[in-house]
Amino acid sequence: MGLTDWLQHSEEELCMRYCAYWASLRGMPDTKNTVTVTVSLPRSHQFTVLALQSMMQRLSQGVLL
Repeated sequence: MGLTDWLQHSEEELCMRYCAYWASLRGMPDTKNTVTVTVSLPRSHQFTVLALQSMMQRLSQGVLL
């Protein structure tokens, strides 16, 4: 499955298929590992319209994610 099967964008729309999750790496310690890094993505952190709206609202108020 290629990237175009998951994500398409144009000036009119951004279309994500299937399910996406997000995680903030702010405050995480630096790593010397440059090959692979495991990042845990909580199932409660689905990247939804509501989640994106909440992130943008918090950022506009100066709250860092």
